[in-house]
Amino acid sequence: MASTGFTAFGTAAHVAGAGPDWSDVDNALTDDTDAATAPYTAFQTCDLLRLTNLSLSVPASATLDGIEVRFRRYKTGGTINDSAIFLYDDGRVGDNKSGVAAWGNSAAAVTFGGSADLWGTSLTPADVNASTFGFELSWTAAFPSTGDSFVEFAEINVHYTALAVNTRNQRFAWLGYALPFPKVFAHPDGNDAEDAEERIMWLYLYPGVGFSATAPLGSLPSLGVGR
Repeated sequence: MASTGFTAFGTAAHVAGAGPDWSDVDNALTDDTDAATAPYTAFQTCDLLRLTNLSLSVPASATLDGIEVRFRRYKTGGTINDSAIFLYDDGRVGDNKSGVAAWGNSAAAVTFGGSADLWGTSLTPADVNASTFGFELSWTAAFPSTGDSFVEFAEINVHYTALAVNTRNQRFAWLGYALPFPKVFAHPDGNDAEDAEERIMWLYLYPGVGFSATAPLGSLPSLGVGR
């Protein structure tokens, strides 16, 4: 299993609603002590703070395994609890991971999801690579509570399984022996990135046969499964 590693967001936004507003939202994009802030009084649920635009590059042929969201937060005075922690894919998707957890009085990182948790979604590499992918959060204040909430930094880690080398070997075996020689470089889905990877694999499988070679198929070495 591979992962993107925890990656910071590129865009933060206050989503206007009926609750307290978030201000200085861009502060949540940088790993320092400056923070996005929202005030609260009893029984209020804040507007959404939405973070997107990760510039991920999960391979198109990969299978997603899990997603972790981590952000650092705290509050002053009274009690506030998570209300909504959702993934965002150009619209809210999947499970609410809030668990109604209470915010602490000092900055601490909290993590939602995991390496084998897709939040009840069927997201694809194209979805998580899009600039519209991210997450959104809100909290609800208990009674009696008055104070301010702070989000200092947020990031995401996407876990995935890449296409196995053996699968590519078998694809080359099929292409090499079932199609005319000039077409062994063609990829069925026309994915340029994968085509480049397969050219590299071609050099590994057939180091003595150049791209411009016109050797007959019978002269190519046999491909053993698992080579």
